[in-house]
Amino acid sequence: MVKKLLSITILGIPFLPTAVYALTAINNPLTGGSQALTSPQLYARFAALIFTLSGVMAVIVIMYGVVLMLTSRGEEDKVEKGKMMIVWTVVGMIVIGSAYAIAAFIIQTANKAVLVNPR
Repeated sequence: MVKKLLSITILGIPFLPTAVYALTAINNPLTGGSQALTSPQLYARFAALIFTLSGVMAVIVIMYGVVLMLTSRGEEDKVEKGKMMIVWTVVGMIVIGSAYAIAAFIIQTANKAVLVNPR
């Protein structure tokens, strides 16, 4: 029973701002509360932050893989490990880019729905 209640709560949290938006817009604390952010705009900013941080992390991992390859002194293990780090980081960046495109599409669609049907 507790697991079911916990999972319903966790799954329902992302939809809470949408329910709140039905009553009022969310005030932006960064601008002194003068501009209101809708929940799709809030999601868009959060997604942009997450994708930016993952891009920075990918660059760091690629740099580490290159340094590992350069300092391997001919050891095949380290060269292979560096190559695999670079390859899988590039694969991860492709997945992250695809996720960003999907998230941007969903957020853009949600923004259009909010603008067309304001409550």
